[in-house]
Amino acid sequence: MYLVEFSTGILRENPVSASGSAKITPTGVDEAAVFNLQFASGCLANLACGFTYTARNNAIIYGSSGRIELDSCYKPVNIERYDADGRLAETFAGRMWMGSSTRSVILPGSSGTEGRKANLVPLEDSVACAEVFDILRKQWGLK
Repeated sequence: MYLVEFSTGILRENPVSASGSAKITPTGVDEAAVFNLQFASGCLANLACGFTYTARNNAIIYGSSGRIELDSCYKPVNIERYDADGRLAETFAGRMWMGSSTRSVILPGSSGTEGRKANLVPLEDSVACAEVFDILRKQWGLK
């Protein structure tokens, strides 16, 4: 759920399609999953999660003007912005909520604060994310 909200929070839109694969336990729990989201704007998200292995919780966001690397997609401490030539252009340090900060770097002209509170995910966003997981769980043969 958090990864979908991470993507939709930055892009400020819900995906138009979702597809993926999952490793399902004998008890029917999706212990690991990889999935892709496609958005009407043309943006794509490639996401992976699981709880039976140790993995990095980092995120890399690619755009036409470079990329942004976050040391954690949950509560980043370090965020680095690289230009289109791969040169480090800017560094942000200190625990922060990344949605509005990152969105303003990715989407030109967006201050990232219009109508959003940095520490709150609106109910309609949570419902949209749950709908994405309904689609994925159906693909994975789960109820």
